[in-house]
Amino acid sequence: MNLLTFETIDSTNNYLKLHEKTLPHLTVIRARYQTFGRGQFTRQWMSNPNENILVSFLFKNLKKSVKTETIESIAIKICQNFLAKFGVQAMHKLPNDLMVGGKKIAGMLIETKQIQETLTYVIVGIGININQQNFSGLPYATSLALQTKKTYDIDELFSNFLQESRTFENL
Repeated sequence: MNLLTFETIDSTNNYLKLHEKTLPHLTVIRARYQTFGRGQFTRQWMSNPNENILVSFLFKNLKKSVKTETIESIAIKICQNFLAKFGVQAMHKLPNDLMVGGKKIAGMLIETKQIQETLTYVIVGIGININQQNFSGLPYATSLALQTKKTYDIDELFSNFLQESRTFENL
């Protein structure tokens, strides 16, 4: 995996879309803060600086047998396995949310570019609420810290998440 980390960026997905031609397969963009994080249907993904995992993965030159749904299923499983290590059981809610006790703890945004029947790229953006405890205006949000009553070292958790994400290397 080729990892690039930014203190502040508009959107990890946007960065990959803008630079996909020059970046290799399995480039990972991590941000400590996004000024314009996005979710489905152009919804904004709100996140406090240095409190959450904000990451996007770029997949290029995929085999014709690899489908977007396969990548999405793997991403969901990676997030669920990661959270389960802390005793948090997250359920997938269509189209792209992970929920705990009826509250959103993580979300995904998958964007693709396809030419004829070939996927030129797939970008998977993932946001996981880790230490954030105040979600003003979002009563249906939660975080790992709220669920476990602990705070976490974001860098250490990101390393754990990246290790869990090694499953993507099989694509």
